[in-house]
Amino acid sequence: MPETAASDSGPVFRLIYRSRSRIGGAERQRVLGEIFTVARSSNKKLGVTGALLITDDEFVQTLEGPEPAVRELYTKIYKDKRHEHLELLESGDVFRRVFGRWAM
Repeated sequence: MPETAASDSGPVFRLIYRSRSRIGGAERQRVLGEIFTVARSSNKKLGVTGALLITDDEFVQTLEGPEPAVRELYTKIYKDKRHEHLELLESGDVFRRVFGRWAM
C-alpha cells in the first residue's frame, strides 16, 4: 500500500466504533466505492489513518491521528444517514499507530 502523509511513530489518538449499515444491497457497491474514494483523499490530508471492516450489515472502524481531526471525522460519521446504531468502542491516546500506512 502507498505510504500516507501520516507518521506511524509516536503517540496518537485512536478511536474505534461500530455501526449498522443502512446501505441497501442494490446500491452497496457504488456507495462503498464513493466512501472509499472520498475517505482516502480526505483522511490523508487530515493525517488520519485506520482500518475499516465491513460485513453485510455492519461497519467496524479504527481511526488514528490528531485528536481534533479524529473526533471531527467521527462526528461526521455519526451524522451520516448511511450508519445507524453507532457505538463508540474505545477512544484515547496510544503509544503509536497500528494502521500508519492505511488510509481507511
